[in-house]
Amino acid sequence: EKASSNYSKALSLSPKHKGALEYQGEMYLTLGQLEKAEANLKKLESICCLGCEEEKILKESISKYKSGKKRS
Repeated sequence: EKASSNYSKALSLSPKHKGALEYQGEMYLTLGQLEKAEANLKKLESICCLGCEEEKILKESISKYKSGKKRS
């Protein structure tokens, strides 16, 4: 809950903060909220026109999450 509140606050101050978007996306995956994580990835893709590390990390995490769900 505290992390969620902190990420929301950071993004309210700076909606395009790549680190906060990536970490919040990771948190969403931990909570089983794939759609929200994917929404953060879309935001990162629009911010990082040529790609960025945060986008790459979240994309990989989502891919791992999805492949883990398929095996369950």
